[in-house]
Amino acid sequence: MCYSCQLLLEEPGVEGRRKRQRSRALIVGLAGPGSPAALYLAPAGVGKLLLADDDALHISNLQRQIFFRSHKVCQPKARLAQHQLQSINPHVEYIALEQWMDSKSSGTGAIRAA
Repeated sequence: MCYSCQLLLEEPGVEGRRKRQRSRALIVGLAGPGSPAALYLAPAGVGKLLLADDDALHISNLQRQIFFRSHKVCQPKARLAQHQLQSINPHVEYIALEQWMDSKSSGTGAIRAA
């Protein structure tokens, strides 16, 4: 959608903001796609953001993890993301899950410990 089209949209209003505050999102993996997704969802005002990643930050993949910094290498990405996003929007509830989704959970959405 072009910017001029966005200007024509009505504001979400009070009810729209309430719905967004009640919403929640799970980001599985904070590498390439997960980093920008988190950076868009946090300022948008999602009520709860769960950040799942069982890996620590490595210097070799900083180029695609846009909100991590080199001085945080070897720390858990889920916890780093939680702290970084809290500084962007402190009104969102962030939950760092140093875990990964289990692909063998047959669609149940189970999370296993790393």
